[in-house]
Amino acid sequence: MIKNVMTGIKIWDGFYQNNKTLKTFGKTVFDYSKPDGDIVELAKVFKKEKVKKILDLGCGSGRNCRFLSSKGFAVVGMDISKSAIKQAKKADGKIEYLVADMKKIPFPTDSFDALVSTQTIFHGRLQEIQQTINEIGRVVRNKGVIFITLQPVKGNKHRMGEKLEPNTYISNGGDDKGEIHHFFTKAEILKVFKELEFIDLHFVESNNYWYLLLRNKK
Repeated sequence: MIKNVMTGIKIWDGFYQNNKTLKTFGKTVFDYSKPDGDIVELAKVFKKEKVKKILDLGCGSGRNCRFLSSKGFAVVGMDISKSAIKQAKKADGKIEYLVADMKKIPFPTDSFDALVSTQTIFHGRLQEIQQTINEIGRVVRNKGVIFITLQPVKGNKHRMGEKLEPNTYISNGGDDKGEIHHFFTKAEILKVFKELEFIDLHFVESNNYWYLLLRNKK
């Protein structure tokens, strides 16, 4: 597990030192100078839910944090990459950022009204991902809103290098080559998030991602 974490840190530190976009086999997955389009829409949901404090888990260089902060939310950005957090702080020093492992979120129980995590928590073996999900449930208050994106098995056969366990592989190409990825089926999603309430679960073929909108229940 420690080796997995260190490999991930090395990959993402290198990425944030040298890139402005994330590419996978020539396709730009995101431009990290701009907020995720789903986060833009989600801000409206947060307003209706009277959300005040949000954790961005796997915030990268802070693209979504800056947008949410501009909409009046108190935002905390967390990432495993020191290079990413350095860039995030440089872009906006008023937002709280920290370097930490998502499997051990360093905040007390019920610290946040909401949590967002895009293109992040599927990095690891399923047991490690479950640890992260448990931590998410701990730090988000009862009835808090959680938004997560996951990679599906469908459409990712070309990325599956060395197999570590069912649906878990080491990526064999792209900017995140060497990183562990777990590719989710719908049945797996329903199982690992069973302690949370599903508001919405759908697959977007154009982006090739699962989109989860959840409500915490304690």
